[in-house]
Amino acid sequence: MMRLLLRRRKREKAKTKKVEKTVWDWELMNDIKPIWQRPSKEVEEDEYKAFYKSFSKEHDDPMAYIHFTAEGEVTFKSILFIPTAAPRGLFDEYGSKKSDYIKLYVRRVFITDDFHDMMPKYLNFVKGVVDSDDLPLNVSRETLQQHKLLKVIRKKLVRKTLDMIKKIAEEKYNDTFWKEFGTNIKLGVIEDHSNRTRLAKLLRFQSSHHESNTTSLDQYVERMKEKQDKIYFMAGSNRKEAESSPFVERLLKKGYEVIYLTEPVDEYCIQALPEFDGKRFQNVAKEGVKFDESDKSKESREALEKEFEPLLTWMKD
Repeated sequence: MMRLLLRRRKREKAKTKKVEKTVWDWELMNDIKPIWQRPSKEVEEDEYKAFYKSFSKEHDDPMAYIHFTAEGEVTFKSILFIPTAAPRGLFDEYGSKKSDYIKLYVRRVFITDDFHDMMPKYLNFVKGVVDSDDLPLNVSRETLQQHKLLKVIRKKLVRKTLDMIKKIAEEKYNDTFWKEFGTNIKLGVIEDHSNRTRLAKLLRFQSSHHESNTTSLDQYVERMKEKQDKIYFMAGSNRKEAESSPFVERLLKKGYEVIYLTEPVDEYCIQALPEFDGKRFQNVAKEGVKFDESDKSKESREALEKEFEPLLTWMKD
């Protein structure tokens, strides 16, 4: 019984043929999440700076950044950065050159960084990453670019970027951002109708109120004279040319503040804004500029008219 059993086993062993089979499996090499996948409260400022320099190949720290998770129609995580200085050739081939500053990931897999419409043209200086689980992974880049959710993502990226710029303006505005990216904001006013009101609040111009600092339209409106219903401006190739205009001198003598438009894009920007805070814009070099009379001036004029009423009546006759 025992031998038979052994003999049978030997026969089975002899008939057994070994076949090698490769089985693929995943092995976790490290469990460190990408920085944008971590909660923002757990990320140190130095980590953001280090990531930015590695990601953007820049040597300087970013001027500002925002780390957020968007939820709703589409869920995605993102970190957006504003560089300290404008990239070289920022306006070369403006509108036709693809920006590679926004890198798109789908489920932590890098997809592309050359989508044409990931951000609007005027925000072509913003750098960052976007990672979403809601976008399809196994499709061509061309098909993905037409996906409806990308439009939703773009809209939210723009809003978050404008929030970041607004925060710069409120907390530490020292004209650094405006010197580097002011033209971009003016182009945004011209091009982005849906965000025009928000962009208008970010505008800065030189004015007669201050020799060196720029002013916002909000600040101008706060300083307007009583009963003044227009925002006065004068265009020129530079400040000296604009403020030496006799039209400007006339307004300054009356105590009005004048905004100076010294860049080629400025007038187009103002034309795109029908009004600001209920106040229309008025080019002081055009005919028909009228000034609101103060109560004192009005009383003086009426007194003179009454005093010389007989003479005026005689002249009319």
